[in-house]
Amino acid sequence: MGRISNMPPEERFTRTFVGIILAVSSFFVWGKWAALALGILFLVSAWNGFCFTCELCRKFNKHS
Repeated sequence: MGRISNMPPEERFTRTFVGIILAVSSFFVWGKWAALALGILFLVSAWNGFCFTCELCRKFNKHS
């Protein structure tokens, strides 16, 4: 648990967001497509060096 508290808030938000989407999508037939889309978005963001969910987190948490 110490590692989680040392993470930046953007990274915690991103991991939680992706984890919830993957967990929920596993109950549906289209879950494999959601996992594929998240994988592609991850690869594109890693290639560009831009984290969309990090920017979302910063937008909604203006105090950090």
